[in-house]
Amino acid sequence: MFSNNGKISSRQAVRLLIMDLFTGACLFLPMALPRISGRGGLLALLLGLGITWLDGLLISKCLVQCQHSFIPELGDGLGGRILRWLYGLRCFVSYVFLLSLFTRVLNETFLYTMPKWMITGGMILVLIYGGIKGLEVRARLSELLFYLILIPIILIGLFSLPEAQWSRLWTLSDVTISGVLLGALITWVLMAPIEWMLYIVPENPKASPVTVFKQAIVIGGGLILIIYLLCVAVLDVPGMADEAWPTVILMQIVKIPGGFLSRQDGLMLSFWIFAMFISLSGALGHAAELLKTGKLSIEKWKLTILAIGGGVFSYLTGMEEKTMTLYFYGMILSGIV
Repeated sequence: MFSNNGKISSRQAVRLLIMDLFTGACLFLPMALPRISGRGGLLALLLGLGITWLDGLLISKCLVQCQHSFIPELGDGLGGRILRWLYGLRCFVSYVFLLSLFTRVLNETFLYTMPKWMITGGMILVLIYGGIKGLEVRARLSELLFYLILIPIILIGLFSLPEAQWSRLWTLSDVTISGVLLGALITWVLMAPIEWMLYIVPENPKASPVTVFKQAIVIGGGLILIIYLLCVAVLDVPGMADEAWPTVILMQIVKIPGGFLSRQDGLMLSFWIFAMFISLSGALGHAAELLKTGKLSIEKWKLTILAIGGGVFSYLTGMEEKTMTLYFYGMILSGIV
């Protein structure tokens, strides 16, 4: 049985942040960066991770200065309320984006015949339950999934070595500065969950925010970097740009010896579904906590309205180009603020 005291260990905080960073980026960035940055995608990814490092370091230092209570320290004045609602809005639009990503990936790779409304609706019901249960459920699931995801990634990396052409990593023809910078900003937006430690670490006063941040970004960012390197080495950048979801294709191409798994991509997607539940319920729960005044707490009715409203918007708009443009520019501008 899960406790409900709002406290998790520093180890759980690290792994929870790793899941939040990794879940959306591991599928979206290998698809987006080759199209936006071309062969400069690797440079864009590294630059984006560097920006995230500086961003997270600033956030963790703020937490130290505020003695692990950054959001309450904003106060009840107009400026504090605006910042708090801005953080809450960023969590909500992250929820909408991740839900759209979840629905599209499953519909195009795994659940071909299932209507999108059924995938979205089913996930919303689960997310309402998970969001109400709170931080502990997410933390314990992240502990379990950390190894279930880490070990297959290592195995896929090892078994992809014979098929990889590592010289592709050093080919930098037709690289543009504008493409690299735009790709870096997209990476930074996908790494936005790093700011969720503002709402995770305060629940655990013994945890060092700086230590939690550094471990999360090194491991989470490192896993994303490994997947991107493997995609480039096996599929090449033009091949990645032609595929809807290069990470899934990589898992289909690289075969685990022994023949005991006919579809290892299906196994990894199953783990990814649980990881997405962790990230989505986190974005939803944080939004419900922040889009209010007073003490941080989750009101069930508000969480339910946000879950359903975000789900309807996600279903109607999906991942259309105009919606994605609005999302990324909005997240970039609000992140700078």
